[in-house]
Amino acid sequence: MRTINEFLEEDQEMINDLYDYLVQGFQFKEIDIFIINKGYYVPQDQYIAMNKVLNIMMDIDIGNRMREVPKELKIINVFLQEDQKIIREVYGHITGGVDYEDCIEYINGEGYYIPKDQYEAMSELAFISQELIEGSRKNEYPK
Repeated sequence: MRTINEFLEEDQEMINDLYDYLVQGFQFKEIDIFIINKGYYVPQDQYIAMNKVLNIMMDIDIGNRMREVPKELKIINVFLQEDQKIIREVYGHITGGVDYEDCIEYINGEGYYIPKDQYEAMSELAFISQELIEGSRKNEYPK
């Protein structure tokens, strides 16, 4: 049994599946067995954090926050393969302790936009993942 790691391409399929479950409106208790059957352990707080990231992204992409994105920049879309590199770079900034202002400068330079609340939601998700992989929660999941 393993946990998901946003930095590993090999976990991308599982991450995409989780976002698909969220888009379809599945609650954690409804998909828990599917996750386990794929050999992963994803705690409920991690699933909820992913939902926060997704909701902000969708609100910016198709909701009432579309106007806050500068016309020359793209939003980060967790479903697009072409955005996976920049997403991993954002997670690298987060786990490296880079604050939002410095990260957004880099992200804008790459042609992307990420609002502060999405950066904070991604931070929450990254730290849950990090704790599961190497921190105080690393022994939480079944072997």
